[in-house]
Amino acid sequence: MAAIIFDTGGLIALGRGDRKVGALLATAAASGVEAVTSTGCVAQAWRDPARQARLARALAGFLECSLDPSAARHCGRLLARAGTIDVVDAALALLVEAGDTVVTSDPDDITRLLDVAGTRARVRELVDPVGRRARRQVLEALAARTDRRRGSAGGGSTS
Repeated sequence: MAAIIFDTGGLIALGRGDRKVGALLATAAASGVEAVTSTGCVAQAWRDPARQARLARALAGFLECSLDPSAARHCGRLLARAGTIDVVDAALALLVEAGDTVVTSDPDDITRLLDVAGTRARVRELVDPVGRRARRQVLEALAARTDRRRGSAGGGSTS
């Protein structure tokens, strides 16, 4: 039977009380669909248990999978073939089986890893306009800082 696989973004959305993601999980549970994540995703999402009661309740119904030595090596080979570096994404991709649905805030990397692994699954993107805007602002600030550094590195006086 197909499973619903949550990456870090999906877990964060559950923790924040995102209604669409919560409804998706509830529908899956009512249909007998197993909810799965990796311990790496939990580690990325878990910060303050006192403030993450929603996430703690949701995780109680999840199957959390960790990397054993064999899976860790398989994960490294997948990263090499995909040309990517995110171990947590690769570990999650290894959990996905044909017919599963992956709930992710990072559809490009997850899709790439699934394609390289040869796994046909549905990838459901979480739309997070606030998060995207914040990431874009950070990237713009870093680009501006880099430009300033480049300008000051070569801007010395020659007289």
